[in-house]
Amino acid sequence: MKMEMLKIRLEKLPKEILYIIHMVANLADRQGIKAYVVGGLARDLVLGKENYDLDFVLETDAIDFSEKLSNILSAKIIKHQNFRTATLVLPNNFKVDFATARSEYYETPGILPKVKPGTIQDDLFRRDFSINAMAIQINKRDFAKLLDFFNGIDDLGERYIRVLHNLSFLDDPTRILRAVRFQQRLGFRIEPHTLLLIKQAKRLKILKKVSKHRLRDEIILMLKEEDPLRVIRCISRIYGLDFIHPRISLNKKTAATFKRIKSTLNWFLGQHPGKRMLDSWLMYFCCLVDGLSSQELVRLLEEFGFSNGQCKRILSYRKFSPKLIKRLNKRLRPSQIFGLLEPLSYEVILLLVAQTKDVKVKKNIQNFLDKYNSTRLFVSGNELKGLGVSSGPSFKKILDKILNAKIDGRVKNRQDELDFVKRLVRTNP
Repeated sequence: MKMEMLKIRLEKLPKEILYIIHMVANLADRQGIKAYVVGGLARDLVLGKENYDLDFVLETDAIDFSEKLSNILSAKIIKHQNFRTATLVLPNNFKVDFATARSEYYETPGILPKVKPGTIQDDLFRRDFSINAMAIQINKRDFAKLLDFFNGIDDLGERYIRVLHNLSFLDDPTRILRAVRFQQRLGFRIEPHTLLLIKQAKRLKILKKVSKHRLRDEIILMLKEEDPLRVIRCISRIYGLDFIHPRISLNKKTAATFKRIKSTLNWFLGQHPGKRMLDSWLMYFCCLVDGLSSQELVRLLEEFGFSNGQCKRILSYRKFSPKLIKRLNKRLRPSQIFGLLEPLSYEVILLLVAQTKDVKVKKNIQNFLDKYNSTRLFVSGNELKGLGVSSGPSFKKILDKILNAKIDGRVKNRQDELDFVKRLVRTNP
């Protein structure tokens, strides 16, 4: 019955997704290879949720298989030799992942495992939770057959997050953080024995054994969830937040700021839907580390290996936010507001909105986002040169003066801009 249900749902996938599945299946059949869809797609098909991430596991070398398929699909191939995995990037930029079925073992808790080729059952056993350890075979003879060695279907029915074995969190402590993410995302419960294993791992301070770079990636994923406060509140309750820094904890002030950040993001994205690439996680992270000293924050960013761009935004918020809120509370010309906010990232600007309760500050920032920041000049660089403006530092200064005049309403159209430039050239030949 379960197998038949999955077959129907596979056939109802978007035709573009189903086409890729059939192309993989056809090549696998021609080569006598067993092929499976694994991961979130298998889980969410059972749950009736949309998920079009295609992850295939093959009982053969995935790189060799992907090379052949890339020619058929006219796709770019990205190879990961260490783990014998590959990613195909299709002409429409859709990505499809392929992995060699493998078994793994951990020499030391928290480090990456040693791997060797294995069966699909071996491969599923190395997964984090039973609900993520199901596979759908796609070969023609067994098309849409569900492989569920670890009772994932039952756990989906019981709404449980359950590890596959007692050493799971010792092998990979980051599974503690993933357990909380899935629990909150799906509205499930952590199965009692699994929760007991988390508490045992906590007593061993097991997350301390994980590289800071891996923890950084998991923290970012937690803060990218739909409701980061619920995720952070849960991990704080069952494990604590000292794996990030000993002085980080979730208090009422932090929780209230998280809520204001979410409200601010909803407002901004509703007004500016084209800005959905915003790094919202970075805003929540700034809130989490707000109690650290500047020296502690710099050291944390270095240890966790945040990128230069990420560090710049986080530190600029720490450095400029108090001064900016004070300045923005004064009566300012539009061009002055623009000058204060234009150098900052959207994440930092929206953090200012979330941080302050001052109506004037919020209004000035809103005007910047809705009006001033979208101001564009009519005149081109070639026109400026034609009016006698030479290249160099003065060129940018003149452009800035025109833009400020336009933001302040002193220049309204192309002719006004040209006349403004002519006056500048006459007074500053």
